[in-house]
Amino acid sequence: MSKIYSTGNEENQSGNQEKPTKSSRIPLAELSQRNIMEIFDNLNQEGRQILIPIGFPKAGKSLFLSSLLYYSQRYTDKKWTAMDLTEYPYDKGNISRDTMVKYFDDKEAYPSTEIGTLDLIGIDMEPNKKGLPILKLAFVDLAGEDLQEIKSDNKGKFNPKIEGILKACELGKPIFCLITPYKPVKGDKVEDTLHQNFINYIKVNMPDLYNVSKFIVIVSQWDKIPVNENLEVEKYIKQFRPSLDNAIKSRNAKIVYGEFSVGKVVDTFDDKNDPVVFIQRLDFHYPHNFWNNLYKLATGKSFEGQGLFRFFKKLFE
Repeated sequence: MSKIYSTGNEENQSGNQEKPTKSSRIPLAELSQRNIMEIFDNLNQEGRQILIPIGFPKAGKSLFLSSLLYYSQRYTDKKWTAMDLTEYPYDKGNISRDTMVKYFDDKEAYPSTEIGTLDLIGIDMEPNKKGLPILKLAFVDLAGEDLQEIKSDNKGKFNPKIEGILKACELGKPIFCLITPYKPVKGDKVEDTLHQNFINYIKVNMPDLYNVSKFIVIVSQWDKIPVNENLEVEKYIKQFRPSLDNAIKSRNAKIVYGEFSVGKVVDTFDDKNDPVVFIQRLDFHYPHNFWNNLYKLATGKSFEGQGLFRFFKKLFE
């Protein structure tokens, strides 16, 4: 598969460019399960690290991914270069990435992911330091509404297309980012059981996938924690996400915890009085730490040298 790259380090020239109103995402209905498995088999053969965020609707999954992609393209003082893949099967995902960046240029939140669609975003992390390996990444963005079908009080299973993605991932070593918000919209219990159902489902139905996968538990909206509250992510999960905590206890060796924030986010209204999520202040600290530690988790190498991260103790310091 041939590839065309852009460095992703160009200066911000988008200003207030008009953002696309029509989605570029891939409709799952247009792909057969075999098509999907062939695409993901190719990713595995490339040696590409597949990363799949798993989150309930409104958990902050789109903001999380937008923050990472914005940092990779706009932040120049990093120790690696983002090589963005633009040809099939990453072509539509590349359009979505550019759209996310434009939204963040305007300090607005990227719209929620459309039901029944998929984004596949390819990035190669090329370290500036010689001797460090290039990390080939593929981000898989699925709609929270499609993911919540796994809940036992919903359908209790995924649609065949998502099932195909997971089956194809058995041949690799995917990383699942379990994203849970500090203040969930639908309540702690609803948010807690989604991830428990997801983990139990692949443990029972896809044991090979369960055994090769790595899990990163991320508490989003960390900026909403009161400044006088001393709280660590692992303690938060044990106290407020007990079902998730119980589901991952047996996987301590492959579980990493971390907090995340895109910055100061405010719910406001535009000139037409339509609701808009305004990002008052962007935070580069959290995406910086995530990218660096993701590289170490996937490659075993560090941009900062060995021994500087208490990595498996806590993902973000």
